[in-house]
Amino acid sequence: MNAALTQSGNGETELALSPDELGHVRLKLKPDAANPDRMVVLITFERPETLDLFRRHAGELADALRSAGYAGADIGFGQEGGDASGSGRNDGFAGDRVKSTAPPEPIVAPPPAPSLAAGVSLDLRL
Repeated sequence: MNAALTQSGNGETELALSPDELGHVRLKLKPDAANPDRMVVLITFERPETLDLFRRHAGELADALRSAGYAGADIGFGQEGGDASGSGRNDGFAGDRVKSTAPPEPIVAPPPAPSLAAGVSLDLRL
């Protein structure tokens, strides 16, 4: 399996995977511009069956992001080479978007801002 991880100065992280079983998978993660406590995740796939597999498990990915300290997630799915979806965002991803929010909880003190530091991983078991 080939993997590449890149981070930009604006807080965006891109992970490209090429496992033989799934084909090319690209994940872009960035804090939501309107609410930095939320994560925007854009995922593109080479194979339609891999897209369907990830779409079925979107709730688990959103739960994992909440467990990592984010208030929720906006998860977008698309096929490689697709046109931008009709969501009003021209991010190069065609397909569905899933929004997730955490259930309301009393806030005692604001948590520290989450960060993607070296050596930290996100477990994506499917």
